[in-house]
Amino acid sequence: MSRNKVSPLMLSACFRRLEAHINLIEGEVSMEDAGIGWIAAIIIGGIAGWLAEMFMKSNMGVIMNIILGIVGAIVANFILSLFGVVLGGWLGYLIAGFIGACILIALARMVRRTA
Repeated sequence: MSRNKVSPLMLSACFRRLEAHINLIEGEVSMEDAGIGWIAAIIIGGIAGWLAEMFMKSNMGVIMNIILGIVGAIVANFILSLFGVVLGGWLGYLIAGFIGACILIALARMVRRTA
């Protein structure tokens, strides 16, 4: 099975864009406000992505799990903030990452089926 390779430059650019999106979303708890640094975000995002991968019976790589967890946390925090729910701290980031990663995996499956 072949896996897509992600260069460090692409990963760095992805994290810069994620940081910009976090700063743009109002009412959302950013990683800095939650007391989570970038290294912790990568670790927690990887765990959240892996849990979502197991739950959704998907097969991604380690890098994709990290990206899914981090982007998933942003997506879930945005959606939850629309309902007035704000998750903070490490556990909140993990829960939001898991929920968001599951949403992203489900969306990717829907797009693949229609294509």
